[in-house]
Amino acid sequence: MKNGNQNLRRQARLLKVSPWFFLLCFVVFGFAPSIDIALAQQTFTTGRTVVYYDKAISLQEMEHRLRFRPVDNVNQKYLYTQDSAETALASGLSPKIENLLTKVCQILNIWPRNPGSLKIYLLENSEQVRQRFLAIHPFSSDRSIFGHTYASDPIKGFYESRSRSIFLSLADLSEGVLAHEMTHFVLCECSARPPSSEIQEYWAHFVEDHLN
Repeated sequence: MKNGNQNLRRQARLLKVSPWFFLLCFVVFGFAPSIDIALAQQTFTTGRTVVYYDKAISLQEMEHRLRFRPVDNVNQKYLYTQDSAETALASGLSPKIENLLTKVCQILNIWPRNPGSLKIYLLENSEQVRQRFLAIHPFSSDRSIFGHTYASDPIKGFYESRSRSIFLSLADLSEGVLAHEMTHFVLCECSARPPSSEIQEYWAHFVEDHLN
């Protein structure tokens, strides 16, 4: 009888803990897929950026959509993984990304001294970007997100300062969109305390308008 009462008490304690246990499982495993996807993606590395992508065709689409003309005296060095498609694209795509970042710095007249590596995540469309935005930005008070205001609107891209990450919709990608998000990166890297969203948006749109 004593053992039976002990078993009942243990079951009762388990039932009390179970809701919290399930909540913990939801948080851990609910966010785990997005983390695993990011870690499983292939990478394309330039001098100052790392591009994360799922398929080689994503890199091809990025190279096609970035029509920016290279600026002078920019290091053309690039690195890449084993994918043969990357080898074919590296000489064209890497300078476009590097030169666009240099152009952003020229327009702003701001040059980060020791910037961290900028991560660029290529997602298929604005819906995937929106899902990533909502996963990273569960609270409206989060001040690490730049480039977007309302989670209900279509999102071409946004920048997350803590991880130095840009998330882009390939379907909406242009040199203007990427330069916009790169502006947030440069502004955040050049200041101990990033400027407000309003100031950053002003300069991001200014850069877009003065690319050419």
